[in-house]
Amino acid sequence: HPEVRVRKEAEKALESIGSEEEKVPLMTALKDNDAGVRTGALKILRKFGDKKLFEIVRERVLAGDLKERPFTEKRELFETLAETGSEMAFPILSEFFRKKGLFRRTEPEELRACAAYGLGILGTKEAITLLEKGLYAKEGFVRDVCKKALVKAGLK
Repeated sequence: HPEVRVRKEAEKALESIGSEEEKVPLMTALKDNDAGVRTGALKILRKFGDKKLFEIVRERVLAGDLKERPFTEKRELFETLAETGSEMAFPILSEFFRKKGLFRRTEPEELRACAAYGLGILGTKEAITLLEKGLYAKEGFVRDVCKKALVKAGLK
């Protein structure tokens, strides 16, 4: 539908149904031109725990266009990556979190913070170690997110 409001309402309706058949239109919504629609679809699809979603999100995260996406969408992508990919997500999240990113350049603070949210969801020993190191990051936003992620994981 051409109106964003209608597409968002359709997502809400699909979420209330909650059956496996509803995944198809939600997967299609991941390609919508509106970030709010894409983010809403991700939130709903995460509830299904579909492993196919991990591959879709992984491709999206590694596509190189994250910097242009709104923060809420980036955060949702990284959290979905962690929730659906578990141990397969760690190398990706840790690379974004470290100063030197996937392409050996400094990752923007916002991407490092989003990776920290994902690491908090993983909650593995390695993820917790990175988050604890992040408490000493130069960027205040990254430090704050690391603290929140550790609290959410029940460690601080």
